[in-house]
Amino acid sequence: MCVIEKRRKRDLPQINEFFRFPKIRVIATDAQQLGIITPQEALTMAEDK
Repeated sequence: MCVIEKRRKRDLPQINEFFRFPKIRVIATDAQQLGIITPQEALTMAEDK
């Protein structure tokens, strides 16, 4: 993988299972703030919807 490809991947937002933080802020599609929770809790909420 060349340097440019690595940089492009690094600049992309973190998605679903690839979050690197212990807590994340979750916002619903209607802009309602759901709170600061673990990525696993957020994935569960998303799967339920």
